[in-house]
Amino acid sequence: LKDIFQACRSLHSDSATAHFLLPHLVCDLACFGEDFLIKLVHLEILEVLGATCRRGGSHHSANEEGCCQVIFGLLDTLVQWSQAASSSATSRLNHLGPFLASIPLFPGAI
Repeated sequence: LKDIFQACRSLHSDSATAHFLLPHLVCDLACFGEDFLIKLVHLEILEVLGATCRRGGSHHSANEEGCCQVIFGLLDTLVQWSQAASSSATSRLNHLGPFLASIPLFPGAI
């Protein structure tokens, strides 16, 4: 993954490409990454969602709303991939289910 992140360093101004790559990177990490890295991504997802919930009401900045939209888009893509993989017992994506189930929005849903 280090090489991929190095190659993506210049994407800070290309959000469309970054949004496209995010599910692929998280999927790869969830399926093949080290436990502590998986936990860091898990905590980051929860922090983005939790920060918005803690503020409550409708007083969210455009940045907060954008971050939540990216996370929900990421989770939606990962759920679709996980459901498609569940029909194949040999799929390398079967590790997505436990990762998604660890996010409170999806308990037992996958």
